[in-house]
Amino acid sequence: MLVVGATGIVGHTALEHFAASGDWDAVAVSRRKPECNSAFEHAAIDLTDEKRCREAFGSMSDITHVVYTALQDRPPATGQWPSKDSLQGNLAMLRNLLEPLTAAAKNLRHVTILQGTKAYGVHVGNRIAIPAKERWPRFEHENFYWLQEDYIDDLQASFEELSAKVGGARLPAFFQACRNTRFSTPRSTSEPSACGS
Repeated sequence: MLVVGATGIVGHTALEHFAASGDWDAVAVSRRKPECNSAFEHAAIDLTDEKRCREAFGSMSDITHVVYTALQDRPPATGQWPSKDSLQGNLAMLRNLLEPLTAAAKNLRHVTILQGTKAYGVHVGNRIAIPAKERWPRFEHENFYWLQEDYIDDLQASFEELSAKVGGARLPAFFQACRNTRFSTPRSTSEPSACGS
């Protein structure tokens, strides 16, 4: 289990869970090593460093599952979230992870991206019912979450196209975007749970 952004609130909780479960070999990705009560490997990687990402993730051939919680939150000069730098910066970080990883990890089966309530536009005045649901259509506004989801959709489509061309020799990875503000523990540790309804 590759936990990317393992020093953040959600990433650290995911790392603690998977490292303690006994069912996963947890690998934490962050610039600095997180504290964790269970055994895990740490990969000190700055996701904005494309060359370092190619080297590191390009050698992680045995990764099957990813929990992506990384965030580059540059405060915008205008006071508005997200800044233009944040939009492209967060997309680049995800791309820097997935391009080399999908080439190396032939058995990659699942990538989950965690998102917060800003996916629903609460920060721009959109009122939502509680609890929010991942199945709701997008509330269109500038948001790097949509850039990340679109990138993953395109990546998924390219895997499906490749799989069809080579007779299904490599099944595509399963990507999922979770708009949760907290990490929920799966009932079984043998497989990560779906995000919700």
